Amino acid sequence: LMVMPIDGLTFTLVTLIFYISALVFGMFDIAPVARKKMLDLMKDAIFVLDSEGLINDVNTSALKLLGRERKDVILQHSSMLLERFPALERFIMEPQETGETEFKDADDRTFEAEMSVFDYGRMKKTGRMLVIKDVTLSRQIEKKFREAEFQMKLADTNRRYRTIIENQTEAILTFDRTGQITFFNPVFERIAERSTKQMADSRIGDLLNQDDNRALWELIWKATPEAPVFHFEHVVSLLDGTDMWIHWQGKVHFDEKGELVEVQTAGIDITEKRRKEAEYRAIVE
Repeated sequence: LMVMPIDGLTFTLVTLIFYISALVFGMFDIAPVARKKMLDLMKDAIFVLDSEGLINDVNTSALKLLGRERKDVILQHSSMLLERFPALERFIMEPQETGETEFKDADDRTFEAEMSVFDYGRMKKTGRMLVIKDVTLSRQIEKKFREAEFQMKLADTNRRYRTIIENQTEAILTFDRTGQITFFNPVFERIAERSTKQMADSRIGDLLNQDDNRALWELIWKATPEAPVFHFEHVVSLLDGTDMWIHWQGKVHFDEKGELVEVQTAGIDITEKRRKEAEYRAIVE
């Protein structure tokens, strides 16, 4: 003999099947006490509606949910539930509507509702059963789990991102529409020959001469959401008296209104390339 485990969901389904069967075959006339005991054991709120939309039966959980006495609920039209749960209007006002929905009440509690139909009586009238379950706690737990999972993924991503940035050979620099520098990697820090502290509150114009700064912004303002990429070259005079040629590839980011938000650039040292080009020109000329 195999004994199957019974969890809360299984118990609820078995109880509802028993309840509907009892309505169809008239078992409640024989065992009304057993019916009441079974329904009242259920934590979910249950409302049984007749073919006219009147509330014919409820369990203890349903009364607690409404905060009303049984005499104030039985034989009342189901539209009274809309005072407490206006989100159920589709289920209540449409006699043939069935299915499941999730909603929040005025107190920001989360509920699941399921409406099912069944035939009862000799005339095979159509009744409906509304089951409402408070899932606030489970949703809060799920949300905290998702947030924790997101934070772990974010931390992992940040670690991998930092590793990539720190090992890049390209200089990475970003700045906003005012020129305020918002990010730079160690490569750029070495090229600029400035410490992180010295870079604080710096603007892109502080790192370029007047002509280069003007040329850069002309390229930026010419960019569009359809063509956001630009290229820019300039010479950096190092502290040892040598010059370094940097080629930048930039991308301008826009908001939904098409306004410039941020400029991202990646630069590479092309000094050797420029030196060889100069030597070649000297030989040719």
